[in-house]
Amino acid sequence: MAREMTTDEVRRFLSHGTRTAKVATVMDDGRPHVMPVWFVLDGEQLVFTTGADSVKGRNMLRDSRIALLVDDQTPPYAFVNVRGRATLHEDLDELLRFATAIGARYMGEDHADELGRRNAVAGELLVRMTPGARDRHGRRRRLLTVPPRCDQVRSPPPTGRRESLDRSSVTRVPPSLVSPPLGRRL
Repeated sequence: MAREMTTDEVRRFLSHGTRTAKVATVMDDGRPHVMPVWFVLDGEQLVFTTGADSVKGRNMLRDSRIALLVDDQTPPYAFVNVRGRATLHEDLDELLRFATAIGARYMGEDHADELGRRNAVAGELLVRMTPGARDRHGRRRRLLTVPPRCDQVRSPPPTGRRESLDRSSVTRVPPSLVSPPLGRRL
């Protein structure tokens, strides 16, 4: 079971190293679209850039709801899950400022200016995501979580019998909707 992190823990986790965020947007047919992004923090907001004509850019222009996942892929495998709404900006000065900061974080100060200039152009969007959502009663929900350490997880005791699968709830995917495997078969 996940536990809540303090604000300082979240900020340290999100700012540590060069972890990427996986951003999920909503396609026009309702399917999720997930892509990695580089980001920085600006106060309570996560900030990243994307092309206005990219799939995620078009999705956010149509529907501002997004979710982000930032994870640590080393034991004990912590993560922060954030949901909220994106606000999109085209101000080139702000794009330059944040594209440069993002470049510095992920590629180092030596390449920051070059990456900033490359990404602060017409057609790029500055995306600001403020974490948070409200429940059906209007209360703000805490959405920043991290799983417990592996040694804190307890498995339920074995029952000695195998649970049967209710096959009536299984949905079969037609072969035409399954992506072909990468590479060639020999």
